[in-house]
Amino acid sequence: MIKKFTFLFSWALLALLIPAVSFAAKIQFLEGSQIQLKGDSTIRKYSSLSRQISLAGSALASPATGKPLAWSPNEVNISLNVNSMKSDSTTLDDHMYTAMKADKYPVISVVLKRFSFNQNTVSASGDITIAGVSKPITLTGDIKTEGDKVLINGTHELLMTDFGVEPPTLMMGTIKTTNKIEIIFNLVTSNTLQEETK
Repeated sequence: MIKKFTFLFSWALLALLIPAVSFAAKIQFLEGSQIQLKGDSTIRKYSSLSRQISLAGSALASPATGKPLAWSPNEVNISLNVNSMKSDSTTLDDHMYTAMKADKYPVISVVLKRFSFNQNTVSASGDITIAGVSKPITLTGDIKTEGDKVLINGTHELLMTDFGVEPPTLMMGTIKTTNKIEIIFNLVTSNTLQEETK
């Protein structure tokens, strides 16, 4: 517990001391990362899952060495291909892709630029873009280290119509999905950051 607290406190202190020093960092999600979307309809609940998530970002650098500090992101960019979201119904998937305008906007993106830590939780703020519409977002999750890995788990609720997405309907409108969806993220990344080579 002391080690974990020291790790998080050091991260926050360094972020405050050297917020302006950053550079491209090679970071990626590891096996086990996934994003799940849950919703409801007039007949049953549904969920869609994707494990095809990409991650890029910049990191704070040590003023002494110029090398990246362990798990000290200055900006994180997360991308998710809409068509990688799969449920147990291909019909529902197709209607969801259409509603989210996947042909025109194939990627859901999240850009996080502000981070804060409180013991075993992390809060990250930035913007999310769905179907070409960007909105501010603050994500909060539990964070812990396991060896050389960092695990972040959390949930966040959204309204589809906030992004110009009409909740999908099936069977000529007899089956309707609700406007509110829940995003569940289980992310695994490395406990170390490496300078990106060009």
